[in-house]
Amino acid sequence: MKYTRPTIKIEVFEIFGDDKKLMWLLFKKHHYLTEQMNFAARCFIAKWENKIVGFESTLAMPSGTLKHAWKEHRLVVLSDFQGLGIGISLSETIGELLISEGKRFYSKTANIKLGEYRNHSKLWKPTSKNMIARPDQLIRKRNYNNIVNTNLSLRICYSHEYIGVK
Repeated sequence: MKYTRPTIKIEVFEIFGDDKKLMWLLFKKHHYLTEQMNFAARCFIAKWENKIVGFESTLAMPSGTLKHAWKEHRLVVLSDFQGLGIGISLSETIGELLISEGKRFYSKTANIKLGEYRNHSKLWKPTSKNMIARPDQLIRKRNYNNIVNTNLSLRICYSHEYIGVK
């Protein structure tokens, strides 16, 4: 018997002010790297069948070379709803929104399933940093005791720009 993923239709809503902090309380323990969050980010929630199931935040990327660029800051789906494509759908919905606003959307992830999906998707374009260990980042990955976390610094990450439907 072949398993086919059910079609999931999510609704996405931008959230503001104190709602960002309230929603992050629900999602922070499910993020694979850290519970920290930059609340200057634009934040969104995903609902499926009137249940809040996903959270996404994006941050502007100040750069001297890229104009109007934004990066995915946090993408989290509650564990009971993972594996259904909700994170992919949420991320691509935000990508379409940003493109419609004249912005560019970038994402970096260590999640293998998400990264491999993007490697094979026509909606995403790999960046020059895709699947490359970044020893140049060693100096930036220090903890409060000034000790380098080489596991984080040298891991292979997927890096893509969302180009959307052309």
